[in-house]
Amino acid sequence: MKQFLLLRASHDICQVEIEHIQTVARMHGLEPRVHLVDSQESLNSLEQYTFEFDYIYLASHANPDGFGDQQFFVPWFSFAHVICPLNMFTDRAVFLLACCRGGVEKVSYDIFAGCDRIQFVCGPRWKVTAPDLTVGFHTFIYNMENRRLQPNQAAERASHATGFDFLCYDRVEIERKPEFERHRGAIWEKQPVPVVQAV
Repeated sequence: MKQFLLLRASHDICQVEIEHIQTVARMHGLEPRVHLVDSQESLNSLEQYTFEFDYIYLASHANPDGFGDQQFFVPWFSFAHVICPLNMFTDRAVFLLACCRGGVEKVSYDIFAGCDRIQFVCGPRWKVTAPDLTVGFHTFIYNMENRRLQPNQAAERASHATGFDFLCYDRVEIERKPEFERHRGAIWEKQPVPVVQAV
């Protein structure tokens, strides 16, 4: 059975949203697991998982720099850098960023720069609500699992279903862009960015 990891990374994320996505995962033959990420310790504790996930769904508030809330905020690059060595996702895993601005190209650049094993990053380009996210990602998962579409095609269907742009970035395509190489070089020159915890 395919594995589905749902990361709850902001305290006020609606429980109904979490339950909806768990139900959607089960409906499509995916085994969902929920993990709260609200501290450095809880982020590090992802190493407890001894199997690989096919989907990683991040439910959080976010902006182009990172995700979290006033208690705990994680830069995108740091997130990818922390989870990369854990071997917790398949080589075809899709990262579903269920948060505002998760589909901004810079976000994919930061994540791909932080981990060379992550292949697909998908999310909405604009500010969205919980119903937009659940409908969009329900449509995405349906088209991936039932229709066997490519991630970018499934994202297009999610966009049509909600009226908001859901974008999916493929590492192979992004790595061809000179601006990505410049972005990755600039990040690594600064050394890995530490996880920032609000005080």
